[in-house]
Formats: sequence, C-alpha cells, structure tokens
Amino acid sequence: MNIKNLNFAVIGSGSIGLRHTKNLKHLGATKISVFDPNKKQKPFVEELGFNFVTNFEDLRDQKIDIALICTPPYLHLSYLDKLMSFNAHVFIEKPLSHSYEQAKKLYKRIKNYPKFITIGFNWRFHESMIKVKELLNNGYIGKPLIGIFESGQYLGNWRPTTDYRKGYFAKKETGGGIISDGCHEIDIATWFLGSPSSIISIKSKVSDLEIETEDTAIILLETESNRLIEIHLNAVEKGYARNSKIIGENGTITWDFLEGVKISSDEMNETYKLTPDTNDMYVDELHNFINNVIKSKSPSISYERGLEIQKLIYSAHLSAEKGKKILI
Repeated sequence: MNIKNLNFAVIGSGSIGLRHTKNLKHLGATKISVFDPNKKQKPFVEELGFNFVTNFEDLRDQKIDIALICTPPYLHLSYLDKLMSFNAHVFIEKPLSHSYEQAKKLYKRIKNYPKFITIGFNWRFHESMIKVKELLNNGYIGKPLIGIFESGQYLGNWRPTTDYRKGYFAKKETGGGIISDGCHEIDIATWFLGSPSSIISIKSKVSDLEIETEDTAIILLETESNRLIEIHLNAVEKGYARNSKIIGENGTITWDFLEGVKISSDEMNETYKLTPDTNDMYVDELHNFINNVIKSKSPSISYERGLEIQKLIYSAHLSAEKGKKILI
C-alpha cells in the first residue's frame, strides 16, 4: 500500500482543514476530496488539484481509505458516525467532541470498529515535546514532582481573516471556550506526568471579548502518583505565550515555544534550541497516522485517549461550576 494509492477525504475547509490538505499533498497524496457545504474555499482546493464536494454522500462512492474530520467540535461525532459506515480510517481534530457523554456513548461501537481512529494532538509531534519526554523517560531530573503549563494568545489574533465572534470558540453549544480549545496543554501535561485522580479549576470571562464562553481558566490536577499539575490557559494575552516547567527531585526541565528546551539537574545542564517550523508537527502527525494505517499498526493516539481528555475537559467545567474538587 502506498500513499499515492489511498483515497483521502478532508471534512471541513476551514484553516485546519486546508492545512491538512496541503500537508497531505506534501506527503505525496494524489487522491483527495474536500467536503464542505460552504463553497468559499472551492477555488483554492481545486487550484491545489483536488476535488471539492458540497454533498457528503458524494464521498461514499469514492471508497475513502482515510478521512480527516476538521470541523467545529460539536460536529465531530456525527461525521465520525457517517464515516464509520464508509469503513474508513479516521483522523479527528482535537478535541474529540463538545460532549463527554456523547463521546462515551459512541465508544461502545468504536471498540468493535475494524479500522483505526486517532485524535489530532499535534503538539505530541513537536520536536521540543519529544525532547522533554525523552529527558523525563531517561530520569535526568529524577522523579517528576510538579508540572506548570501555560498557553496564552489573544483570540482576535488566532485567525486574523475570520471574525472570532462567529467562530465555534465563541459559543458554548459548539464546543467553544479556552478549556476545550486549550486541551493540548491537558494532553501534554498528563502525557508527561501521568493520569490524574482529581481536578480543581476556575474559569471566567475576564476580557471584553464578545463571546459567551470562558476566555481564561486555571486547572489544578493531582495525579495517581501524587504529582501536581498546574495549567494556565487564556485567550486574552497580546502576543503569544506557550511554555512549561517540570520540577523533579534532582532538577528542572523548562520549555518555551520561542526558546526551546533547557534542563538543569544534578546530572546535566543543557539547552536545546529546538524551534522547528510550526507546520512540521502537523506534517509529522499525519505521516505517523498514515504509516500506521499502511502497516496495520494501532495509532499513537487512540480514541480512548481522546475520551480521557474529553472527560478532563468535562471535569474541569464541572469543578469550576460547582466550586469544588472533582474526583476523576
């Protein structure tokens, strides 16, 4: 099996859908259909040399091998359900859904589905994240004790060509808000430090952004191995901030999006200037999933993992709304 022989479908032609379409072409895919009921991006897709369809059922006759769901979160599971009837392998952009209950309900069918499903946690494929994971696994700071993670950027600057007030982030029913959109940090933090046993969170709309969802959240997690995780998320910060610090018994690892990785420990003091092109991690996550499909190998990030993160998103909202610790 070769990528040139695979039939791809990209569901949604927003910014992430178009990014994945271009990256599939870069990887060598030649047979791609992009579906969206909105024809706005039809000329762009056709200029790339691919098919644009506005009727979802038109995809059924194309014998889709791999589909990428790149819609707002509230539509993810409905399209997944349809694509399962195509018997396709499916890549779902994060988060898995806007509803933990719906995602959990569908899991009963997913367990018996013969094809692979993965979730687009692209930061797992960033060169710096891979280095941090390697340093942790090699025990260079001893037992990890505390993790602090931060992500901040002004919502109005996320997609400058679109009106943020009309995007999914702005509305509760579409799966918006910084907790859902910032779930990369939840995934990375628990990938580094382990599964949480409890969660406490605060969320608020602190800015004048014209949205009905939270623009700021602070999430505290305690893991099953008694490690503490602190996550700060905001959509109000001018500029761009993405960084983390992991404190261990014998040293500390810090990471900054613009600066790379630094480790200071009893064993070593090193700085790794890892600042690859942002698009590289998106290419690498697709390459990883496609290779796994070709080799009939289970995906690196499963539906089950997506469901775990969806439960943490749900629990973070629940904790903030009830004002108390929630056991996971």
